[in-house]
Amino acid sequence: ENVINNIWQLKALIAPIELVSQDAVPALPAMFSLKHPSLERSVAVTTHAWKQFCRRWFLVNHKSRSPYKKYDEAYFRENFRWSFQRARLDKLSPANEARRVIKHGFKPVTYLRDRSTNLRFVISGDNQVIVTVEQAIIR
Repeated sequence: ENVINNIWQLKALIAPIELVSQDAVPALPAMFSLKHPSLERSVAVTTHAWKQFCRRWFLVNHKSRSPYKKYDEAYFRENFRWSFQRARLDKLSPANEARRVIKHGFKPVTYLRDRSTNLRFVISGDNQVIVTVEQAIIR
């Protein structure tokens, strides 16, 4: 009985959170690349990283159920560029970094985190592609 009550309480907590559907994410702009002061060259953005950024940016900055589809590609492109430019090198804990390196086949990556939004940009080891954007968990 306690488990069932806990499940209903959890559902009540989650109900206000509107997850952004994949259909609502604008298409990745053609030839979208960014330059960052701490990187040697411009980096491209994968479709996955674009979708992750759009979803996470929306959830961080629009904590209500406002209509997602009213935001166009230009809105997200400019905010992606703004957040990426504000990001600084982020060092993970040694244990977390080791776990990630093993999990991803020993491919080195660079982490840049925008502290204002707590979004972390994961850039491939050769500094050419942003492979994903994640919500950093700070403990």
